[in-house]
Amino acid sequence: MDSLSQFVLGSAVAVVVTKEPSRKVAIWGGIIATIPDLDIFIQYADPIERTTSHRGFSHSLIVLTLFAPFLGVLISKVLKIVDKQKVILMTWLALITHPLLDSLTIYGTQLLWPIADLQSNVMIGSIFIIDPLYTLWLLIALLLILLGYKNKNIRLRAAQLGLAISTLYLSFTLYAQEGIVKPIIKDSSYDQVIITPYPFNTINWNIVKIKGDQYTESCVNIFNRLEIEKFRGFLNHDLLNSDSISRYAKFSNNFYKLDSDTFNNRLLLTDLRMGNHQQYVFNFIVGRKNPDEKNFKSTKPFRVKVGTGRTLEKISLTCKS
Repeated sequence: MDSLSQFVLGSAVAVVVTKEPSRKVAIWGGIIATIPDLDIFIQYADPIERTTSHRGFSHSLIVLTLFAPFLGVLISKVLKIVDKQKVILMTWLALITHPLLDSLTIYGTQLLWPIADLQSNVMIGSIFIIDPLYTLWLLIALLLILLGYKNKNIRLRAAQLGLAISTLYLSFTLYAQEGIVKPIIKDSSYDQVIITPYPFNTINWNIVKIKGDQYTESCVNIFNRLEIEKFRGFLNHDLLNSDSISRYAKFSNNFYKLDSDTFNNRLLLTDLRMGNHQQYVFNFIVGRKNPDEKNFKSTKPFRVKVGTGRTLEKISLTCKS
């Protein structure tokens, strides 16, 4: 999820656990909750390694559980709270709720690193990385605390209520995905399927189905409950095999395609999970060939933008034919 959502979630968790709705506790809770995303500053060999390593060790429930007691002791001194056990619990919950929330998006989170490998990425995909209806209630609670609303009980209740409403909303997204959208899918003979919400809402959903070497994109609006097919294409996984492609295959659970036509004599890898056929978010050049050569050769990957304009301008926000 986005940094703001993670910050306000950590803030609410800290306030609810300690029952101290102060600015200091709220801010430190938010800071703790953003720690797992510090892995974005690590330098990797190439963009594919960088993309697939994000939400790795720093999002591991195992690593964060081991780290929490040490950080909690330091935080208890900063907050001057005598009950260190309570602060350690607060720290642990603020840390682990970050990857647990991330796992509900489609990007992929390595919750059990290093026990589980990259192929065990958790990518439930029931919520978009930015969803105002999730973040709003937690943000209101944080603002009441930061603005110093006089009644302490109201500040605490606001954090509790914000946490309850946002959690109920997450439950709704899971129900919408599995209980409403999935039963609407017409062709159930697919090998694999992912169902993800359109940007900023859980009313419209994108569906990607894989069958053999082909994939199909369609969409569903939960109110009209009709699947609309948008696009068909080929995966072309046999065009090239390399370490980078194999790594991305594990990371995306094989929801990627290789395209030899978009760039002259260069091979494009596209992640089918984020974006749609109008414009995908993650695209990488992974191979080259000379004009007189038949087969592609692997090359050091680099990320490219396909299409013109901003990504969200190309990605529909509503499901329509």
